Amino acid sequence: MTNLQNPDISNPTNPIEIDAFVYDLQLKLSTNISWLTHAYGRAYNHVQFENGKYLIYPEVYSGNKTGKYDYIQPRPDNDKKGKCFFVVGPEENINFEENGFNFLRHDIGIVFECNLELIDSALLQTEIFTQHLINEVRNVLTRKLIGTFYKFEIKTIVREFNQVYKEYSYNRKENYLKAPLQAFRVNGTITYQEDCINPNINRCDIVQDNISFTDKICILPGYDFSQNFIYNSLTPEQKQILKTQIENDTSLNP
Repeated sequence: MTNLQNPDISNPTNPIEIDAFVYDLQLKLSTNISWLTHAYGRAYNHVQFENGKYLIYPEVYSGNKTGKYDYIQPRPDNDKKGKCFFVVGPEENINFEENGFNFLRHDIGIVFECNLELIDSALLQTEIFTQHLINEVRNVLTRKLIGTFYKFEIKTIVREFNQVYKEYSYNRKENYLKAPLQAFRVNGTITYQEDCINPNINRCDIVQDNISFTDKICILPGYDFSQNFIYNSLTPEQKQILKTQIENDTSLNP
């Protein structure tokens, strides 16, 4: 059941919000798990008409390499050691605040498909060792995400065919999950703050542009200028800029 249909795909160049989460987690999973050779991104529903029925399959966008916009189906018949793709639920706004930057939440499913024979054929002689792979994935998702811009919380990890592919029309009679092929799914929630759409600004400039000279006079006495500590910490260039600003400030030189 090898179909060689899982090529490499292009990395996104400007992901934000949920797309940035997916891309970041792709990198963390692929760099921390040796058997995960293809960490794909978000899957989109592809509707296909077969034998008089409309069927739904996952497809991952693979970019424009052939003059058209291509998609691939990361099907369970895995010709790689392991791969994964993301099933993203609707965007939910938490505690919506008008004119604020709100927190967003999605239900997320990460589907992992693997070929145990390619991962460790010797171990497969005695056992189906999928739980070892689940343990590695769980370790990344619970202990390798410190300091990220999002919070990911695991809800369930499932292995039953109908739970792994619950959105799709795969037929369980096709024995997709019979050794050496296996699959499992991590279900969880992702929470993050929506991206600020304002352009990058210089905070020093924004303070100077929005504070009056009267306010400066009120604020400056609160600083400790004893022994010229602040002035002496300036670079020669900064000292020259300060000198020029004082000379050109008519309020200081009436």
